[in-house]
Amino acid sequence: MTIRQAQPQDAAAVAEIWNDVIRNSAATFTNLEKTEDGLIADFAAKEADGKTFLMAELDGEVAGFAT
Repeated sequence: MTIRQAQPQDAAAVAEIWNDVIRNSAATFTNLEKTEDGLIADFAAKEADGKTFLMAELDGEVAGFAT
């Protein structure tokens, strides 16, 4: 497994994971689904603020994320 900083091309995978959690659980603090454009902006804003949006990658595929 590789842990790395999120990149714009990760937005679709993050949206897929996060939106499933939003729809099907109470494990997040929001009920607003994520969009790819919104996530790309989140990645950039966190990086600009010195914060991280990390990706977990397994065999070249996104396996999860942390923010």
